[in-house]
Amino acid sequence: LAMAVAAGLEYARRGAPVLTQGPYSNCAPKDIYMSDVSAFLMFIPFALIGVGEVLINPYMYYFSYTQTPPRSRSLIQAFNLLCTGSLSNGFTAAITTSMQKFFPDNLNNGHLEYFYYVGIAVALAGIPLTLLVGWLYRPKSYNEAISRTTTAAESTA
Repeated sequence: LAMAVAAGLEYARRGAPVLTQGPYSNCAPKDIYMSDVSAFLMFIPFALIGVGEVLINPYMYYFSYTQTPPRSRSLIQAFNLLCTGSLSNGFTAAITTSMQKFFPDNLNNGHLEYFYYVGIAVALAGIPLTLLVGWLYRPKSYNEAISRTTTAAESTA
């Protein structure tokens, strides 16, 4: 949803008049002007992504903790953090680099929305994969192992 909103905002930005009479951007190359669209509108897709992360991350931590043997929980939690932090950024950087021809210095001559379409396609492709894994997965219970470990530790103390 956030990617679709961002693509719509990109169409709105490119369709907006260009501000040739000022205000001028201090960070854009010469003769590249801003569009008459507020950058604060990007708050909408960022907020949608934030809400999604707030809803899914606690479950991912819980799932990876409860479905892992007690001796390897710290390793799995570290791997979970790696996947949510570094690997997703690396994936985004690879897509952005491969699509560089669509992102010229003057974005009014480019197609930034293609990046958002790729994000939508990846998310849609992930839905059947997630459903398949969820259908094939059989939950495990490690609560018994936890209580045995706790009982053994208490008896030695």
